[in-house]
Amino acid sequence: MPPKRTHDKMSGSETGEESGSSIIPKKPRKTNTKSISDLVDSVKTLIDQNKGTQETLVQVQTQLAEVAESADQIKKSLNDLKEEFTAKLSDHDNRLSFLEGDITSIHQQLNSNSKANDSLYLEVNKLNLILSGIEEIPHETTDDLLECVKDLLQRAVGHPVAVDHAYRIGLGTRRKIKLRMLTLTERNAVFKASKNLPASVFINEDLPPYTRQAHGKLRAKLKEMKTNSPEEVKVDWKKLTIENLTAKFEIVEGVLKKVHKPQTNNVPVPLQLNDGRKTGSELQGSFLGRRM
Repeated sequence: MPPKRTHDKMSGSETGEESGSSIIPKKPRKTNTKSISDLVDSVKTLIDQNKGTQETLVQVQTQLAEVAESADQIKKSLNDLKEEFTAKLSDHDNRLSFLEGDITSIHQQLNSNSKANDSLYLEVNKLNLILSGIEEIPHETTDDLLECVKDLLQRAVGHPVAVDHAYRIGLGTRRKIKLRMLTLTERNAVFKASKNLPASVFINEDLPPYTRQAHGKLRAKLKEMKTNSPEEVKVDWKKLTIENLTAKFEIVEGVLKKVHKPQTNNVPVPLQLNDGRKTGSELQGSFLGRRM
């Protein structure tokens, strides 16, 4: 047998030698240098742009840091102002409370002085009376007025009265007349006989200005309450109060104010029999009697 031929590791196709047929050798790869150059240029451009952006970012960060620092300073200044304002406000509150206390004390002192003055006025003028409604005659003299007043009061009282002096006060054609009696007895007798005076003539006590004004407000309220309601109205001229069944008013520091009126339950009290027992008819009669 003829010996077998062994193939070499490198065949003719790999070495480029012709072996029965023609074989085209492979061309080496070519690198695209243009694309790489463009890419490098693009990267450089981006780097240049990023450098500008980074510089801008650094500037922005610097400005933000400055703004933050300014904001911190402003916040600190505001806190300082707040603390200062709070301290001043507290001081003003303390001063205001102190002044309010002083004002309250002054009001109390004024009220006390006013009451003392009113008491003194009443004591000094306790013999006086105020006569109103007598028309003033032309060229009236003090003597003419005194004789007119004495004659009027004598007819009212029923006997001659001792009048110390009389003179006109105020303005108008029918100015009021202030009388000063010689004794308190004469004064009281004249005051009690006021109902015997003519309908157009009125006589009142010589009251202090504050009390006089308070009485005027009470009279106006009395007229209003009688007009608006048929309920009975009670006036305490000394305590300066006026009330009916549903409301009560009082003069406080010259102002008429509504005050609390405690509610009372009108519960009928039943009649008692001799042995202490109560009957239905007596209960009903007692209730109706009290309502009437």
